[in-house]
Amino acid sequence: MLVSLLATLKPPYHKTDAATFNKQEVHKTQPIAAQVEQPQIKEVAAVPEPVVETPAPAVVPAPVPEPAPVEIPKPQPVAHPKGCDKYGELVSRYNWNATVAINVMRAETGCNPSAVGDNYPINGVHAVSCGLFQIRTLRGRPSCEALQDPETNVAWAYKLYTSSGWQPWSVCKNKVSCY
Repeated sequence: MLVSLLATLKPPYHKTDAATFNKQEVHKTQPIAAQVEQPQIKEVAAVPEPVVETPAPAVVPAPVPEPAPVEIPKPQPVAHPKGCDKYGELVSRYNWNATVAINVMRAETGCNPSAVGDNYPINGVHAVSCGLFQIRTLRGRPSCEALQDPETNVAWAYKLYTSSGWQPWSVCKNKVSCY
């Protein structure tokens, strides 16, 4: 039957020998994957499992000690006498209670050497009071301008004190304890 089948076929198939036919038939019937040359797979060496290293504990640097604070000495206040205190040395030159004398100056003028008061007649006499201790410009006394000099004023206040104590200053009666 094979022969009769071959005879019915059109040329060139009927002239093909069986070996060629079988080769072509094998070629056509093999799957495409078999026709493509397969790459050779090389054996891969076994990959060792990765070694998981435990990280070393973090090295925490020891705290750096802070430098000891440098003790800077505080500047000592420079004595710049203010107000009445700046006349303390001048008042202390005389033989009287210097604290009371400064209190009288403070009550009379706030220790203002340029102060002028009593610019009106007292007992019919017009004589202004001038300087730290408010010395009246009565006859025989310096002028108001001269009494505005602290040294002159304190010297005259001491003269009055030696003759009458603290009585010439009315502030001793109601503002300052002079006695």
